[in-house]
Amino acid sequence: MRQVMRATGVVGALFMVSVWGQACSAVPQGTVDGSKQDASGEPGGPDTSAPALDARVPERDASAPSDAGRDASISLVPLVLADVPGLDDFDLTDTKLAVLVGGAVSVCTLPGCATPTVVPATQVAKGGLALTTDRLFFVAATQPATSPGSTIDNVFSVAFDGTERQQRTSLVPPGLQNLVSTKGFTGGPSKIDHTGAWTRSGDNGKRTLDQSVASAGNPDRIGRTSPYAHENVGSHARYVPEQRRFMVVEDNPTGVLDPPELTVTGASVPLPMTDPLALATSPRGTGVRFPTVVILEGGRLKACPTTTDCGAWVDLGAVGTVFNVDGENLYVGNADGLSRCALEEIATRGTCSLNRMVAGAPVESPMYVTRGEIVWKSGTKVMAVAKAAGSSCPPGAGRETNGSCAPCAAGRTPGFEPNTCQDCPRGLYAEGSGATRCVPCPDGTSTAASGASLASACVACPSGETANAESKHLCVSTAKRIFLTDEKHDGDFANDATLAGSNAIAKADSFCNRSTAKPATGSGTYKALMVDGVNRDAPSLNDWVLKPSWAYVRKDGLTPIGTTNASAIFAFPLTSSWVGEAALAFAYFWTGFGSAAFTTSGTNTCGRFSSNATTVAGVMGIPGRIDASSIGTTSSSLCQNPNRVMCVEQ
Repeated sequence: MRQVMRATGVVGALFMVSVWGQACSAVPQGTVDGSKQDASGEPGGPDTSAPALDARVPERDASAPSDAGRDASISLVPLVLADVPGLDDFDLTDTKLAVLVGGAVSVCTLPGCATPTVVPATQVAKGGLALTTDRLFFVAATQPATSPGSTIDNVFSVAFDGTERQQRTSLVPPGLQNLVSTKGFTGGPSKIDHTGAWTRSGDNGKRTLDQSVASAGNPDRIGRTSPYAHENVGSHARYVPEQRRFMVVEDNPTGVLDPPELTVTGASVPLPMTDPLALATSPRGTGVRFPTVVILEGGRLKACPTTTDCGAWVDLGAVGTVFNVDGENLYVGNADGLSRCALEEIATRGTCSLNRMVAGAPVESPMYVTRGEIVWKSGTKVMAVAKAAGSSCPPGAGRETNGSCAPCAAGRTPGFEPNTCQDCPRGLYAEGSGATRCVPCPDGTSTAASGASLASACVACPSGETANAESKHLCVSTAKRIFLTDEKHDGDFANDATLAGSNAIAKADSFCNRSTAKPATGSGTYKALMVDGVNRDAPSLNDWVLKPSWAYVRKDGLTPIGTTNASAIFAFPLTSSWVGEAALAFAYFWTGFGSAAFTTSGTNTCGRFSSNATTVAGVMGIPGRIDASSIGTTSSSLCQNPNRVMCVEQ
């Protein structure tokens, strides 16, 4: 049975560890050199060789170099909370910092960390470090009595003085296991969650244990992002990869896997194309104007604004691999330092203009967000910088390249980060210097370019284009409609005497224009989205039916299908599927396209749509699937079979 996980607070550290079963070595994979462990796998005595913490905390340097990259924002020298040789991991609360080095955990009091103390009974820690207000949580290897010779990782908790050590999970699969791989995350104000999956000999499926263990939690910070789950105040995002989820007492002899699923508090979002490398969500609530989910997929950050249901991921680019989200900003770290962009910009413009907060201090995982700071690992150091860094210019002003604040020039206003001036986008203007916002042009007008400084720059859109509130005052091509015929026709259009036209393609156009599904409004002239390589071809423009850089909508005249590129073809996936009717979700239509989108098939065009033969050799039409990911398909239909036609407004 499936378990539903309820959002309760802040997610802490995600960890991924693997242990080998009876057929493999008894030493757990990923064991840290120098960790102490007795023959039973239980912790040994205290490790007094754990490194001391360097309590250096440098002053902020007003002469710190500004970032010379994408913006002119101020870069400050971060505070160094601790400098720990061999630093593997850390976590923190408002008053304490815990660091993991070589399998041992040390704790000190903030600020300063002057007297670090090794926590007894943590010398076998392998990772998964999580700190709450009164105790530590960590992962250590155990040797289940039911599987002699094998090891398995479990979550343990311990008080800061080494007492009250408890095993918080009990991942002990019955029978002989070939490989045990545990994936888990710890934290949250009310629970510790741990998830394990394993494959046994003779069991073709995957089995998952999902166990919740009560704890005091850590309300002082937003945890690191994970591939599977992230919690923020009032919001929870969870991704489940392709596997069937079972309780430990159940079985899956068929080996059938469930598809992946992604659940987000308060909104629905589409599945990513591949399993994300990390996942994060902003909080939700009355004070959060632009709640957003962010994933790391294929080295690129992608975001889904979730004020309402999100229909598509916004590609923010390969800007960094370490990130976290609060209620206002997306914080991004990479080898060059720490930056941020506003969730408002992502939601309203679909972009992320990174403003540098810290330059020259590489950002590694984990990165935590507290009420007032961003805290991260940078080599051997734990660093922190105030959220307000570089954002203190007055209204209407922005940072110059020398770091001083100055009123923004006419045609420019402070960006979403109030430390840089940006051009007003096309369709908006700002008269005079020091403006706090750009003014939109009247409906039906737009500016010729960005950075307009006068209201007179707003001019009427040229013929064939329009601008209104929905198009954000940009002159855009008047959308054309696309519809699918209710009627079907076999592959022989050329010999159909009931259709007007001198060739098969012209007759297919006639088939469109007499269809009962043809919209009553619009230009009234439609052509078939079909090619035969002679009378209509693609990607050349030989009587091609799509226009370059043009918006197309469904027959309702409202739902966007997509906008063509300069070559007059769609880039997939489309904004929406070709049709909205559920009954037509898997209908087929003649296209003449080969396996590559918008490329004419060599022979599979029903003899240039002049044959309805019952054989398959060289006389097969190529049907197109009605979905957002393609126009054609490599499967084919006998030309005797009737299929629909997709029709495009001219």
